[in-house]
Amino acid sequence: MLSLIEPRTAPANGKQTSMLQRLPQGLLRYGMTVLAVAVASLLRIVLWPLLGGREEYLLFWPAVFIAAWYGGFWPGVWATTLCALAAIGIFYWPLTTMGVGHSFGLLVFIMLGTAVSLLFEKVAESQRAKIANMYHRSLI
Repeated sequence: MLSLIEPRTAPANGKQTSMLQRLPQGLLRYGMTVLAVAVASLLRIVLWPLLGGREEYLLFWPAVFIAAWYGGFWPGVWATTLCALAAIGIFYWPLTTMGVGHSFGLLVFIMLGTAVSLLFEKVAESQRAKIANMYHRSLI
């Protein structure tokens, strides 16, 4: 059985790599985004009897945070978009049931999701610059 985590073969340099390490980084970042949104959507559907139609976006926020933290700005924006589409599909299908207040809530969710994604990207850029600076100082 092929595992995603366990090494399959040893490359020429002697180090073993897993399938996850051989996948393109973009595929991992966007795959994690889709997975996080799918889990949040399923969890929201399962908790429908408890939450009902209230707190539409509550369980979608962790998906946006995970995607932005792990993937950066664009995966965070993609997660925000997917969460918004999932919320529309779960709560407001057909679209004629979506009122002005719900439209405003959706707009706020999209704006804040984009802002959170940008914030996580800026933090990651700062950390990368700090590491590069430390590396540069160690060479001098």
